[in-house]
Amino acid sequence: MCLIFKIHLDSKTVFNHLSCIGKVLKNYRKISCFSFWQVPFICLALAVYMFGSCQKLQNMFDQYFKHNFYGGVSASAVWFLLIIVYRKVLIMEANSKNSIIVMNFTGAYTMEDFAGNPHFIHLDCTHIIGTDCFCSLEGEKRIKNLIAPFGPEGIHFIDSGDYHYITKFWTDKIKYPFSLVLFDHHTDMQVSQIKDMLSCGNWVLDMMENNSFLQQVILFGVPENKEEEIGKAYPDKVRAYDVEEMQRMQSSVHLFSMKEPVYISIDKDVLNTGAAETNWDQGTLSMKSLQKALYLFLNEEKVIGIDICGEYSMMQDLFDERRGAVIDNAANASLLSVIRNSKRKE
Repeated sequence: MCLIFKIHLDSKTVFNHLSCIGKVLKNYRKISCFSFWQVPFICLALAVYMFGSCQKLQNMFDQYFKHNFYGGVSASAVWFLLIIVYRKVLIMEANSKNSIIVMNFTGAYTMEDFAGNPHFIHLDCTHIIGTDCFCSLEGEKRIKNLIAPFGPEGIHFIDSGDYHYITKFWTDKIKYPFSLVLFDHHTDMQVSQIKDMLSCGNWVLDMMENNSFLQQVILFGVPENKEEEIGKAYPDKVRAYDVEEMQRMQSSVHLFSMKEPVYISIDKDVLNTGAAETNWDQGTLSMKSLQKALYLFLNEEKVIGIDICGEYSMMQDLFDERRGAVIDNAANASLLSVIRNSKRKE
């Protein structure tokens, strides 16, 4: 392709592009209805990716056809195809923003009816070792490779709270200033017990220390004593609210007025035990209060993407597992309904 368009790319750049293209093609069959007539359009879409933008392609074609006898005809034909491809790329981007991805680590979603929707994208993570609570470097590499074709937009179900650090991998894809809105009964800001190893207990702290695009963290649902502790440790970076304060704030027409877009992460352990069943100790927030807060953010702020964790434990007897699946299925379906019925800002 580079030779056809007479564009010089250094070997490292070519290698990086080919690696990304390989990942896209490898996962394309999993995420789209594929047919061979689409191959030319996929190739042109990849050309758009490689050369950065349609404007760069236009400049490239203008230069290439400048002294070509058939330049006018050729350029017209090429641009006719590019219009079609550009429309297809926009559709794919729109689908990405509305996509629902289910990341299955424990098998919990196999017992939840909501996850059986054939339009959802299912990512099998059960074969990835070194990921339970703590994430090894090899585990991190394999998870990032698995989610490489997708952007941070859309809705991501990321299994139990043991895998809440997956939020960091999704937000690492955001390359502009944003804030994290976190509903969680725990702060997830602990100092790592194992040096330099990411875990479900320290991923927020890791983001604050290493993600330069993260402006602030707004944390809802932590116990009151933790709220004071966080406020003293990170006065400029974190705003924390317990359940009572969160409920008082909801009486306002506007929950917040954010300067930057937000990414929302929900751990269902923020909910009371009647609304969700998780494998961690839980808070006292009602589903109704969580739905209202989520609705306010979705309608008042620009939301990049959302992830949801906090599935029931699979280390129980069959009766308890089925009970947990029923409760969490209802919780996930309720949250999904709020998200789908909101008027999200673009």
